[in-house]
Amino acid sequence: TDTAPKMNVEVSFTADEETDSALGTGWLVKHAPIHPDYAIVMEGGEAGHVCCGHNGVVWLEVTVHGRAAHGSMPQLGVNALEKMSALVLLLGDYQRKLAQRTFTTPEGKVMCPTINVGGVFSAGEGGKINTVPALAKFSIDRRVIAVESVASAERETRAFLAAAARRIPDCRITVAKVSDNHPCYHAPKHPFFAAMAQSVSRVRRQPTTFNVSTGFNDMHFFSHHLKIPTLGYGPGGRNEHAIDEAAKIKDLVATAKIYAELLTSFGG
Repeated sequence: TDTAPKMNVEVSFTADEETDSALGTGWLVKHAPIHPDYAIVMEGGEAGHVCCGHNGVVWLEVTVHGRAAHGSMPQLGVNALEKMSALVLLLGDYQRKLAQRTFTTPEGKVMCPTINVGGVFSAGEGGKINTVPALAKFSIDRRVIAVESVASAERETRAFLAAAARRIPDCRITVAKVSDNHPCYHAPKHPFFAAMAQSVSRVRRQPTTFNVSTGFNDMHFFSHHLKIPTLGYGPGGRNEHAIDEAAKIKDLVATAKIYAELLTSFGG
């Protein structure tokens, strides 16, 4: 198109969104001389859906400490795996508690915090089949909805783990934070979001809805840290994180047209 955009446009390409974006978008918002008024992240929304927020996450590693003993005399040890198993079962109570806390998205979807246990789990070094395990570790993936904060979610999860461990005889644990990412949400009544919805509808010739992603992406860096209206929209695709991950050419073209439509019609 020969039509100039109605505002200055800056494009940043980063490659570490799957590894927390500390060296990509995270670095940009903290150290680079960028001062945007609005931001678009190329994921979270696709087709007739514009993303106006996403869940956050707190990743924890829980270490259960036991006492080693010979496998022929297990009564002399404290089996860390058994204690870990009991602790994981008690986390079911926490899952049920989280299910009662909800957030309703603009499209009417009811979301609640979730907890996923054991994406990574391991035993301590030196473990053998004829020993009582002295150490066991497992991960916790605690998803944080828009009405929560990562700080409160971490405090709550740590408190539940500590209380649960006290209910189990000889169960001693330590909890370490691996990483966290903030949730973000912006009410779609803002003119920036309304303009994007209109651009999507004009190009795609279909109604547009606003969604909140259960996963997280780089939107929170702009929304939470820079405090600017941020939306997510891209070409989408298929087989994400799997063999033959791909995007359709027609979706790439449609997305480019939508960006052009927005930039030539919205002036801030």
